[in-house]
Amino acid sequence: HGRMPPWWPSLRTAIDAMILAERGALDEARQLVEEPVEGPQFHLATCFRAIILLRADRPQQALEVLATVPADRMFPHVAGVVETVRAQALMSAGERSEAHRALERALGVAATFGLFEPFRLVGAAMAPLLTEHLRTGTEHGALVRSVLERLTASAPVAAGWGETLTRRERTILRYLATDMSHAEIAEAEFITVNTVKTHVTHLYRKLGVANRRAAVRES
Repeated sequence: HGRMPPWWPSLRTAIDAMILAERGALDEARQLVEEPVEGPQFHLATCFRAIILLRADRPQQALEVLATVPADRMFPHVAGVVETVRAQALMSAGERSEAHRALERALGVAATFGLFEPFRLVGAAMAPLLTEHLRTGTEHGALVRSVLERLTASAPVAAGWGETLTRRERTILRYLATDMSHAEIAEAEFITVNTVKTHVTHLYRKLGVANRRAAVRES
């Protein structure tokens, strides 16, 4: 076993934080990554730090951390994660148009190099941003739909009355987390407005809620 590379402490700390976050110890994970460890930084470790801060509702800090990754060292797998995390952090910080620009860059990297992992790292929290992105004139509509399917297929929503939402209902629920109207949802999904309304009615019944905001909150 040779000597560990100089960036190893940064990666080890970031992985420890990711494990803590997965176990539900998010506050402890956040404390671990708020300041970088001494020495050279492994660029993916920097991305992991940003992901933890994003999950801990610190989008501005996450953006500041991402800004420390040098542009001339941003290989495709790093660029994919940086732009994906940046997109979600910008959305969380209320910078909607900038978020969509970052997401389009992330999708461009994903399309060119076949990288899905950055989206999986951020997780299903990206669904509202991805869904809204379909209305921006994206060049990657098919990829957005594929990513949405993969992000949500492994995590079906359990309804309040012991019923599980259908795939179509889960799709409609993602749209409800955006500001899209029923007509816009119908257009995006190539279905009628009445069909959207029917799915929404079933959603509300299964989740035991009375309105759109409550449905999103219960999900």
